[in-house]
Amino acid sequence: MMISKQGISQQLIWFYINSRIRYEFPTVTHITSQTLAQWLQHPETFPQIIDTRKPHEFAVSHLMGAQNITTVAAACAANLNRERAIVTYCSVGYRSARLAENLQHLGFKRVLNLEGSIFQWANEGRLLMCGNQPTTAVHPYNQAWGKLLTTPQRAQVLASSRSTIIPQSEPVSTKPN
Repeated sequence: MMISKQGISQQLIWFYINSRIRYEFPTVTHITSQTLAQWLQHPETFPQIIDTRKPHEFAVSHLMGAQNITTVAAACAANLNRERAIVTYCSVGYRSARLAENLQHLGFKRVLNLEGSIFQWANEGRLLMCGNQPTTAVHPYNQAWGKLLTTPQRAQVLASSRSTIIPQSEPVSTKPN
């Protein structure tokens, strides 16, 4: 089996990011994208999904059913159900781990952070939404972090402009993975 230098670099970067997040937020429990995808298939396990990215990032794409909540105050105002699981995510998992930790401090018991967050979700070809429409675009956060988006059509937002989206060149599948 042949692995490219870029593939090894990507794996090392993701290992470092995930290790750093776990080190800085040791009380936060993480959920894999595979497990979340399974939960989303069943109404009884469908969690409350919180996208902790800035509104201009959320506007490009988000997980289906996600609410854009960036602060603890906004989370309190959102009147979240303390009986249902809450899954937080951002670009790679750092901002969402911070909010997950803060929600734990407020007494929420079932708070999980999506490992790899929206970048990993997108890299796996999972369903993303822009409003009510499927999309493949993902806001790259900035040029450096956008390099973690492995599929070329993913990083279609110009990093220098917070709201410019390059048009899609391929049709979008509406079938969830």
